[in-house]
Amino acid sequence: MCLGGVSYVCDDLGLKSTMGSIYRESAAEILACAKFRMAILDNFEKGLFMKNELTTIDIGIPTADRTKIAEGLSRLLADSYTLYLKTHNFHWNVTGPMFQTLHVMFETQYTELALAVDLIAERIRALGLPAPGTYHEFANRPRSKNQQVSQMLEK
Repeated sequence: MCLGGVSYVCDDLGLKSTMGSIYRESAAEILACAKFRMAILDNFEKGLFMKNELTTIDIGIPTADRTKIAEGLSRLLADSYTLYLKTHNFHWNVTGPMFQTLHVMFETQYTELALAVDLIAERIRALGLPAPGTYHEFANRPRSKNQQVSQMLEK
């Protein structure tokens, strides 16, 4: 069954989109379509599927406190994602006699980091704030005070 946002994109592309029988037979074909995927990304960029604003919710934490917590988590997310990218890079580019051991170790680490990044972003969303998700947003976050990991990875 097609979601509302997907239905919107399908309508925009001129594809059949009646809510009762949307793409049951051809969902895989539509999702595989490059034009469809680009339209989905375009609509995300236009903000049609998500809002980058504070959501009004009552979870027992005042808005100002939720914002502070989310900012801290956003810095952690930026640092964790940076470490994920660097670890993935090491996985791809490791060479030498320890290749297999290091290759597997880096794969394990970047897989665990990917799961951690997802959990951190979901915690930010649970606080009612948008999770940063672009290189630009990550680069503009103040770095964590503990730079040991970054210094180690630079070597």
